[in-house]
Amino acid sequence: MTSRMLIIIRVLWVVATAALMAVWNVNAWVFLLVLPALGPLLREVAPAPDLDERQRLLDYRASHYALIVSYLVLFALFARSWFQLKQEPPVELWLLIVAPLVVRVVISVVQGYGGRKMALILGFVCGSLWLAFSTVSHGVSPESAIGLGLIAFTAIGIRWPNVGGVLLILAALACIVFLIPIGYRNTGRDIIVGAVLLLTLPLPLVLAGVGLIVAALRAKRVARDDFVDMRPTA
Repeated sequence: MTSRMLIIIRVLWVVATAALMAVWNVNAWVFLLVLPALGPLLREVAPAPDLDERQRLLDYRASHYALIVSYLVLFALFARSWFQLKQEPPVELWLLIVAPLVVRVVISVVQGYGGRKMALILGFVCGSLWLAFSTVSHGVSPESAIGLGLIAFTAIGIRWPNVGGVLLILAALACIVFLIPIGYRNTGRDIIVGAVLLLTLPLPLVLAGVGLIVAALRAKRVARDDFVDMRPTA
């Protein structure tokens, strides 16, 4: 997709949004918020052939700086809620932190360390965070056993990746079946709360479990014999 085509798509998007505002609802301008993500998304699906490596690097760097600025703004908003307003931040802010953070961590770890290390890092981090928060909130309690269990399942995955992977996936399913519905009901069935809960625990555990299993399957593949075609046949 060329840069010219991308400009045309953006212009058409703005025109369509303006038409919706005129004939449907003035709040349809919200579709304009998709524009900053539309360009990068289309370039990932169909890279622009008229961009050189330097231009692509500048584009990725701009997105990187935008993420940094976004997290600095979120830090300011959280600090304002806790220290100035003396109240808990809106749950939407938690979603804005968790969603891009999960994506960034998973992609960075997979590309930098591979699926197995990504799985182990996610498993140990999830278990440690759960254990830390439960200990701070309730002291040594039955809730702490969940964090210890996640750490144990991940440790099992070091020696037996298939077993550890299955256990982590089962733990994620247990969170989806038991923990998330409880938190969802206790917060007035807020969809945003459900999304935050889903992103913070079950999703990383599923990724960790799948990462261990896939890494184990790849390790079992028999290396291809490059000289097989040179062997005499009967």
